[in-house]
Amino acid sequence: MSVKRNAILVCSLGVLSSCAGDLLLGAAQSSGTGPKVQTVLKTPKDESELTFKTGNAGEVETKDGVSLGFTEFTASDGVGLRVFYLRNPSPSQAQEAFNKELATAVKVAERGAKQDRNGKVVGERARILVRATKPFQPFTAVIWTEGPTFREITSGSSRHALEFEKVYRY
Repeated sequence: MSVKRNAILVCSLGVLSSCAGDLLLGAAQSSGTGPKVQTVLKTPKDESELTFKTGNAGEVETKDGVSLGFTEFTASDGVGLRVFYLRNPSPSQAQEAFNKELATAVKVAERGAKQDRNGKVVGERARILVRATKPFQPFTAVIWTEGPTFREITSGSSRHALEFEKVYRY
């Protein structure tokens, strides 16, 4: 799948919907054409603990110079997840993307401060239910800001999204 089609797919899913009018693919890059990397992000201690393997990934640049990227993951039980990120020029633009996602949410289940590993507040975080186009059911998204970057983890499973958030490092 080409970078352009990936970017259109990302926008057409309603995830990061604010990017739809901003895409200009003149300076696009993609890592989705190379070999798949099989990185396990968590080692199971027992059968019920999840592990995550990476799949396709790609990145495009918007006409405003913002990097829009995604990486797909598969949990050890087969459930799919996707991570999106926007690397904005300023923290206020990351906050704007966060607020747009909140505004389109079916439900805001949690909202509060995003903390780093040391407990320092680095941005804002929410867990939301996102409306999907029919025939798909709404899905869970964990969204947050960290400085100028906006990130989003999506999955059909809230449990998987929250478990993945615990081990996701960027």
